[in-house]
Amino acid sequence: KHLHLLPPVRQTRLANCEESVAHLIAILLHAGGRRDDKLARTHARLLRTLTSRKLPLVAPGATRFSRLAAEMGQLAGLPLQDKRRVLELAATAVMADGKVELEEYELLRVVAALLDCPMPVMAI
Repeated sequence: KHLHLLPPVRQTRLANCEESVAHLIAILLHAGGRRDDKLARTHARLLRTLTSRKLPLVAPGATRFSRLAAEMGQLAGLPLQDKRRVLELAATAVMADGKVELEEYELLRVVAALLDCPMPVMAI
């Protein structure tokens, strides 16, 4: 990321990024192995802490990383407090099943790095 010249980040508000956050949370839950009703209930429960709107749950494999990359670019424009809320929500999604798999944690680290809030490597 630091080796490439990137366009300046456009400032935004969390209210404008709710669908991007919903997509990110769905991807983290999928990475953790959540499926079916548990996935939908957990997704809805987590997003209720962010908004009263009912946001769509993206089906596994129905999206591309290019979409996630574009959404992460949008989320990078959030104020620091909102980035913190997004990361806390993402970490809660990773911990939703009571355990942290390496794949989930590494994905969370990528999200944190793209938000300019790096996380340490997890010792296994």
